[in-house]
Amino acid sequence: RRADCGWCKKDVKAAYHLAKNDLPVEPGPIYVHGHSMGSFLAAYIADSEDVAGYILESPITDVDSWTKRLVPRLLRPFVRFDIEESIKAQNNIDPVQRIEEPLLIIGGKQDEITPFKMAEELHEKSSSREKYLVKIENGNHNDLPTFDTYKRALTEFLGDK
Repeated sequence: RRADCGWCKKDVKAAYHLAKNDLPVEPGPIYVHGHSMGSFLAAYIADSEDVAGYILESPITDVDSWTKRLVPRLLRPFVRFDIEESIKAQNNIDPVQRIEEPLLIIGGKQDEITPFKMAEELHEKSSSREKYLVKIENGNHNDLPTFDTYKRALTEFLGDK
């Protein structure tokens, strides 16, 4: 069976509803956070459910643009990705244009997997009136949480909310 987004979206919806309705504690504000391809799921929940805000870490604008940049231009005629259509259709541009909840986007300047340019594009297209873009100068794709800038950004964004 091929991977597709339907199962992931069902799982993330179930996790959201568990956190909101079924935990033995009073729920506080819910923020969703997605890293890299997980940014699609965070934006999906923020676009379809009641959240206090959302965080996109090393986000991807859309699958097509992302996969194209992974292959050097000269090799593109010879290299093809066989990507399930439901995955290929994923993008963060449409949801960020609709979502008005607070948004924090964090990316690393040295990220070669999801370039910071994608974070900048999402920030620019976001409809949120409260949106923040944090660039971690020496940050790569998977090491952002090790930087004080990252921790400070999360603390300031979440505050006493």
